[in-house]
Amino acid sequence: MGNRLASGRVVAEIMADSIPGVSQGRPRFRRANSADLESVLPLIEAYYAFDEIRFEERAIRRGLQELLVDSPFGGLWLIEHELEVAGYFVLTLGFDLEFGGRVGTLTELFLVPSARRRGFGTAALEFACATLRSWGAQALELQAERDNTEALSFYAKFGMTAYDRVAMSKRLPE
Repeated sequence: MGNRLASGRVVAEIMADSIPGVSQGRPRFRRANSADLESVLPLIEAYYAFDEIRFEERAIRRGLQELLVDSPFGGLWLIEHELEVAGYFVLTLGFDLEFGGRVGTLTELFLVPSARRRGFGTAALEFACATLRSWGAQALELQAERDNTEALSFYAKFGMTAYDRVAMSKRLPE
């Protein structure tokens, strides 16, 4: 893994050009940095509104400030298409004995409406998997809303397995 996680820029160039089913004008993946913070916030807010997640700007800014500085925990990638931002995803690294070690978590994947059903989501998942392999990860995990049947179907077609578990979290006091 080295001292920092690889940015995946070379992987992006290779993956975006070799993914079957991606519509003309293939997406590019660019790891966001601190200069992207203000342009990323509206995308995150749109995703949270779509999935009915409470948007707490202060907490999100705090997390982004850590994630966008070549964090050893993962990163945020912008999905770009023809010089426009088509979406973003957040990929983090954890550890799980069940999967034999390092595990990547796709904590967020959002495409603007005009970029949906064009192969960009599949391209993003393929890129995320290639990035995780370069980090030594053994598996990819993600969460989807139970009532988002389109997302659940999309992830199942990609080969994701749903487990009968309940995701739980607790905010830790500062």
